[in-house]
Amino acid sequence: MGVYIIEYGQDTNFVLAVQDQMLGSSVVIKNKKGLAPRYAFWDVDFDSGVISLNSSGGGIAIGATPIAAESYAKLALRQDAIHFDFFLHPGYLMVDVNPPLCLDVKDRRIADGTPTWLYPYNGSPAQQWNLIPLRNLNAFE
Repeated sequence: MGVYIIEYGQDTNFVLAVQDQMLGSSVVIKNKKGLAPRYAFWDVDFDSGVISLNSSGGGIAIGATPIAAESYAKLALRQDAIHFDFFLHPGYLMVDVNPPLCLDVKDRRIADGTPTWLYPYNGSPAQQWNLIPLRNLNAFE
């Protein structure tokens, strides 16, 4: 497990973040310039597939209810988290269900606060993410 910034592949000025640091908060994209790290640093557990908010101490993670197409990503308790597959299609945050879903930016809209949701995998730029290790400090500039 490591701490990562998850950049949006379509525009690397934007990162995966949350609106607020609490259960039920929307998982969105935000411009990383001036963004407080507590909203955008993620613990990525490659073994379990869980992506948890670093500032929560691992207690809250990316979830969706239900885990189905067009369900919005929100913060959930770790035990209710989505289990992502990072290796099925590298560069995509895949959910191993039938049909395969992935984390997608709704309507491909690049703006602060645009929500993310689960959507059938289609290989579009709206579904691509770059996991940047925190040790690469210039990634958040």
